[in-house]
Amino acid sequence: MSYHIEYKNDILTGATLIIRIPGDELDKKALYTIQADKPPFILPFRYVCIDGEVELIYQIGLYCKLQYLTGSRQPDEYAELWSSVLSPLSDCGDWFMRPYSFLLDAEHLYYDKEKRSINYIYIPSKTDISCHSQLRELAADISKLISVEDAHLENKVLRAIMKRFDPNDLLQILKLTVGGGIKNADKEVGVSKCEEFGAQKLEGTANSGLILAQAAAPIAAQSAQVSAQAKETAIKPHESRSYDMGDVVIDISEKESQPKKRKAKAKEKKAKANKKASKGSSRFGGLFSKKKVVEPPEGMHPDAVGAMHIEEPLLLTESGAGTPGNNEFRSSEIVSFDAAPTIEAIPENSYATENVAVSASCTRLYSIGRPHFPIAIDVCIEEGQVFTIGRYDASVGRPQSNFEFDRDTKAVSRRHAAIERDKRGYSIIDLASSAGTFINDEKILSNTPCKLASGDRISFGNSGADYVWEA
Repeated sequence: MSYHIEYKNDILTGATLIIRIPGDELDKKALYTIQADKPPFILPFRYVCIDGEVELIYQIGLYCKLQYLTGSRQPDEYAELWSSVLSPLSDCGDWFMRPYSFLLDAEHLYYDKEKRSINYIYIPSKTDISCHSQLRELAADISKLISVEDAHLENKVLRAIMKRFDPNDLLQILKLTVGGGIKNADKEVGVSKCEEFGAQKLEGTANSGLILAQAAAPIAAQSAQVSAQAKETAIKPHESRSYDMGDVVIDISEKESQPKKRKAKAKEKKAKANKKASKGSSRFGGLFSKKKVVEPPEGMHPDAVGAMHIEEPLLLTESGAGTPGNNEFRSSEIVSFDAAPTIEAIPENSYATENVAVSASCTRLYSIGRPHFPIAIDVCIEEGQVFTIGRYDASVGRPQSNFEFDRDTKAVSRRHAAIERDKRGYSIIDLASSAGTFINDEKILSNTPCKLASGDRISFGNSGADYVWEA
């Protein structure tokens, strides 16, 4: 079935999504059912019939797109996310819905922060609007957005997606690998298999621990005996020890001190050599001087040569450029030896700080706020990509956004805002942050895209994280 999607922003209700379908495809019975008993999905709160088409209007300003919540997760969080993605496909049967009546697209998959759940957009149509290939593509896109620290678990999930993808099989893998927190895995798999697997795992762990303990006991006793003998025979610093081997007695105290005496003598010789070298050197260089001897050119005062400080003599060409060569100079071509070094000018399209020069070669946010904030945030994304901004979370211990402020930054949330690019340009979205996001001193609605124009002032919270958008 063909359908058309359009976004609109309302000042009062926030972001809305409009889906147009043919009028004869609308399932009015299903529409009345979901109005009486509202299931946990994103449902149309209003529909309008226009010229043989039906406009289904959805309010999505309360939810955050899943593609804004990218990053790495712990195995239990990773399993919980996949469970939230796949569980609605099996729960929808309780409301007489079909899984392929949902909009199976990663761009239109939303996350509810309060309920910590994934929300699908339900379209009340008589025929399916999606298929199994779209479901598999959705799972593949989610695997690219969300990763897990356990590489073994991630490989299992990827293999399940690349093969004949079945949501129940993936739930079973997560249930057996991670354990608790997986919803609806027991509907198809059964509890007995999971319990049997867990019992075998615990029994094997206990037996292996007992075997290791028994094997480690004699090793620990032997190591304790060796360490006790080592303490008795330990040689203290500067202590002379001799070993009686029949008729031969070996004393190691003198042998240990011989290397130290040799090092001391070597240092004395080096000091004497440096002293003689300093006496023999002059301002033009000496026999032991590191600088090469430079003879003053004809007509030049000897004191002028001392100001040159030339480590590697240069041979001046006709064009005036110096090239490494022998100690030949042309006095007619020498202009000044005390000239100050030249400093290259900073280009106009760059911003200079005390120690940093930042090039404005790509789209960026340039700081105009307090000095302790980063001077620039480079936003180099292609069409269809998203750039997220947040604050580093020390409790998680790993990046959660493309750019993160310092963990002590006030009024900036862990997942604060996102910048996305489409055919019309760049937009910024506030991800329901606690302190909000401001454009030109006006607070924007959460989860509602706002277009950006070059020169717009963007503030993340109210603690001085103020930037200018430059595109």
